[in-house]
Amino acid sequence: MKRMLSIFMLLTLLFLPVVSAMPVASAATCSTTITSFTVSGNANRVGFHAVVNGPVDKVTFNVYSGTTKVLTTSAYCPHCRLDGICNRSGVLKPGTYKVTATAITGTCKTSITKTLVVTTTRAYLK
Repeated sequence: MKRMLSIFMLLTLLFLPVVSAMPVASAATCSTTITSFTVSGNANRVGFHAVVNGPVDKVTFNVYSGTTKVLTTSAYCPHCRLDGICNRSGVLKPGTYKVTATAITGTCKTSITKTLVVTTTRAYLK
C-alpha cells in the first residue's frame, strides 16, 4: 500500500508542472467581433440589434444613465448563437444613455459602447 501511495505521489509531482503550464484562452486569442450594432424604435419599445462574427454564447445589452444601470437584456437564442444575429428589446424613457453590447464566448468578452438617444418618436445612436 505504501508503494502504491509513493508511486501516485511521484506521478502527481511529475505531471503537476505540465498541467499548470497548459495554455489558457485570453482576450488576445479571442476571435469574436461585433461587426454591426444598431437600435430602432421609440420610447415605447427600443430594439437592440447586433451582428457578431465568430463563435458566441450570448450577447448582453446594458444601458446606463450616468453610472446607473437602467436596463440589462441578453440574447442567447439559436439565431444569436448559431447565426450571430442577436436582437433584444426594452422600454426606456426619453433621454440620452450609454449602451454597451457585449459578446461573450467562454472567457472571451468583446464590447462596443455607443451613445443612445431616445425620443418619443424614435431611438438612434449618436
